Amino acid sequence: MLAAGWPVDAREALNRLPTGSARERHRRFDLEMALDAKEGRPLDVAAADAALREDAEMPGVEKGLHLAYHAALLAADRGGDCVRPLVAARASAGPMPRAFARRIRLVRYRGVIAALVIGAWLLAAVLVGAATAGGVVWF
Repeated sequence: MLAAGWPVDAREALNRLPTGSARERHRRFDLEMALDAKEGRPLDVAAADAALREDAEMPGVEKGLHLAYHAALLAADRGGDCVRPLVAARASAGPMPRAFARRIRLVRYRGVIAALVIGAWLLAAVLVGAATAGGVVWF
């Protein structure tokens, strides 16, 4: 609803979201911050930060990264440096797990591999076309 440009409906839907657990409250506050940013309202990250700190199920590294995300949103809203909190949180998170890093690398290289395969196919098609047009029979 937010992406479709229906902020009133989005806010009504947000008000109907469950708030029983800390994770549900945090999710709701995150969506409210996105809606406030879309509407140009000032951001209030205190409630989302408090709900995030109450969530006992979330790992500490993920909590730190999410708090840095909130700080970056607030800095961007106030015209400050929004990259610094993210860089500091990424540095404190440590190295990325190998499986996750491999998955990211595969996604990055998927386009390169597809381009190479298509390029090789086009090159072969041009060579066959040129040979056929010149009257050369290779087989």
